[in-house]
Amino acid sequence: MLILSTEGTVTEPQYFRCFNNDKTVLYVKVIKSKGSGPDKVLRKMQRFLQEQDLHKGDGAWLVVDKDNWTADQLTSLLQWSQEDLRYGLAVSNPMFEYWLLLHFEAAIRRGEKKDTGACTDLPHNTGTTVYRLVKNIEK
Repeated sequence: MLILSTEGTVTEPQYFRCFNNDKTVLYVKVIKSKGSGPDKVLRKMQRFLQEQDLHKGDGAWLVVDKDNWTADQLTSLLQWSQEDLRYGLAVSNPMFEYWLLLHFEAAIRRGEKKDTGACTDLPHNTGTTVYRLVKNIEK
């Protein structure tokens, strides 16, 4: 099972739900936060994990846009994602739709290529780390 807490309430849930199908054993559950902001996305995930434990092989990812959020606002999400190997953080700068645009250019390959290696935490320029989440799903 893969749990995603997304900042977006329409585009991201629609996109990630497409990974649920009859041919895969992966179950993607998207929990939407009410209102926008990194802190809300994190709190929603933390509440969910208090009610339901992750099992071996499960994952929990936060999916947010850089938008106008400061590095300080995103740092708490990055710190949370490093607390457990099953946790992850996918950030798109400036927004998730950038990831969707990459689909016209082979998304994972292009996203990986555009992640210059200088991005060990958050994309500071136009870019996305959503490819890391999708690669995790494909495993």
